[in-house]
Amino acid sequence: MYEELTLAEASALSLQNNHPHEVTHSPGTVKGAINVHAQTFFDQLPDFVAKYKDVPRVFFFCNSSSQSQTKIGRGPRCAMWYQDAMNEQGITTSKALILAGGIKGWVQQYKGDASLVDRYDEEFWKVEHP
Repeated sequence: MYEELTLAEASALSLQNNHPHEVTHSPGTVKGAINVHAQTFFDQLPDFVAKYKDVPRVFFFCNSSSQSQTKIGRGPRCAMWYQDAMNEQGITTSKALILAGGIKGWVQQYKGDASLVDRYDEEFWKVEHP
């Protein structure tokens, strides 16, 4: 399984799992984030594991990184796939983490800090985004 990472605990390497449409229209993301499309992530999982297996903590997030008993967001879903693949291969050098609150929480918390947020657009974030 994966751990949930609070906003205060997040650091430089993050993996953003967004639908391509959201990436194009979502100004503001975690500084240094790498965009990985959730729709193709599972198919690319072997290559992803090979590339990131030596990164100690790999952070996943989507819009809100939500999870409940009936629904799981794209970020948490990709984190589970990654951690399951690492576990199945006996790889212990990397761990999947979830950014609690997703990009919404990150932008709200750090919108004024250019060292933590890329491409912040205040007008975009004045409107609620599902």
